[in-house]
Amino acid sequence: MSEPDDVLREFLEALRTGQGDPRFVALGKAFEEAEKGRIGKPDRAEARAWLASNPRPRPFAVNRFQDRTVVERFVEQLYELGAREVFIENIEYEEVESFGGPYSDSMAVELPIDAAARTQIMALCRQHCVYIDDASKDLGQGPLHLWWD
Repeated sequence: MSEPDDVLREFLEALRTGQGDPRFVALGKAFEEAEKGRIGKPDRAEARAWLASNPRPRPFAVNRFQDRTVVERFVEQLYELGAREVFIENIEYEEVESFGGPYSDSMAVELPIDAAARTQIMALCRQHCVYIDDASKDLGQGPLHLWWD
């Protein structure tokens, strides 16, 4: 493996875990702070908190999750299997008034380091989602990005 590949792998690991080369860890924290300072409504939120605070009866991927309790259970299963964090992404606010709250149909799952847990999470995600970032095999990748049509 070449040196640039090693540096990139170390950088990505530091971003994912918050550990490693202090320069990379500091850069990851700077990215987090920049995200917090975004102007306007957030387009990403921790899944359990977002679901709990969202009054919309069917706030997430209605073509797959017909009932909010089903998506809440899916999120809990991800955490039970070892997901570090689960985020709702690409939150839409356009129809909040007519439908009672924000909506989304995409999610990011921060995978654990443990290979067995990663495999179980990927299998669960494949059961629930047709559109998934290259989860056919574990490449040590960062978050899985899931979305539904």
